[in-house]
Amino acid sequence: MLALVEILLFLLLPPVALVLARRYRAVQAIGPVLVCYIFGVLLGNQPWLSIDPKATEVASGLSIALAIPLMVFSLDIRGWLRLARSTLISFGLAVLAVLLVAAAGGLLFGSRVEGSPQIAGMLVGVYTGGTPNMAAIGFALGVDSEVFGMLNVADMMLGAIYLVFLFTLAARVFGRLLPPFVSRSDRSRGAEPAGAPDRRLPVQESASIGKPGGAEPAGTPSGPASWRSGAVAMGLALLLVALAAGVYLVAPAGFEVPFAILAITTLAVAASLSPRIRNLPGTYGLGQYFLLVFCVAIGAQAEFVKLLSTSLDLILFAVLVMYGAIGVHLLLAVLLRIDRDTLIITSTAAIFGPAFVVPVAEAIHNREIVLSGIATGLVGYSVANYLGMGLAWLLG
Repeated sequence: MLALVEILLFLLLPPVALVLARRYRAVQAIGPVLVCYIFGVLLGNQPWLSIDPKATEVASGLSIALAIPLMVFSLDIRGWLRLARSTLISFGLAVLAVLLVAAAGGLLFGSRVEGSPQIAGMLVGVYTGGTPNMAAIGFALGVDSEVFGMLNVADMMLGAIYLVFLFTLAARVFGRLLPPFVSRSDRSRGAEPAGAPDRRLPVQESASIGKPGGAEPAGTPSGPASWRSGAVAMGLALLLVALAAGVYLVAPAGFEVPFAILAITTLAVAASLSPRIRNLPGTYGLGQYFLLVFCVAIGAQAEFVKLLSTSLDLILFAVLVMYGAIGVHLLLAVLLRIDRDTLIITSTAAIFGPAFVVPVAEAIHNREIVLSGIATGLVGYSVANYLGMGLAWLLG
């Protein structure tokens, strides 16, 4: 009976977080993911309800297993491969930068931070994909729930600083080091480079996309998800989870969960190649919901006392990986003459995911880069699990 109550709370608290994020700016600022984790911590550290560890483990495992395919289904990988050469190169440089710096951080903090290879893998996941990847990699590698919470808080603080920079000074600072973006129309008619005010995104368009707690990122199938399409998406996601469970059963001892997570990711990417699956409305939003369920469940496993004693070394590890990767990405872009706007939008896609592409594109007055930014962000979701777990195993 208590386990049933616990599961119901896990399912009902995410919509509460979304409503609060829409109504209150303070909640919106920290985002539904962290709010749900806080809900879970409070739920798991109070005296009036005894948390069932088995139910919590099942809820966290199943929710992240469903979130991955539902958020990947909308990926258009063929379209991404047709993007401009500079976009592909810049995103590749962003991924390379994160891998190099995370590997260096894993070696540097190896004797100071327990589980540094796994943490390096989680940081690769979040800074090439997003929070779902960090969560999936941490779950697959058996990282303590407290570490997920600590990294989530560090990521929020560091990300807020970089986001303010992107909105304000990035175009000016990076513009001193990189050539300007030249659009296709500019090349054909010899006009001024992109960045002029007439390329500014309409206010109504930019305001409706990319907000914390939003259901769909720009560029993914939109519109109200019908019960039928939602049922189809859930049925397909459950089928992939069942197939991954088969992989779990035959995987080598000690590698069951990582192999299952990689199997779900691979099957989801393969399914996204079908236009019928890719165009199902509401899949990304449904995946976001299960990610929030995971955050509540994983938060309920965390011990409040351990969260309060967040390691300074762990925060410094995150600082090194995030800002170090940004710096290496910039250096490589300067060497290869990547233009300013392409660097900014691919950095945004790698660090924050597709949700913030439109607001950043608006800030630098260039709507032509929106599609490529969203596409690279979505591809980041699909490759981050492989990269993060691969690096963790290499360092371990």
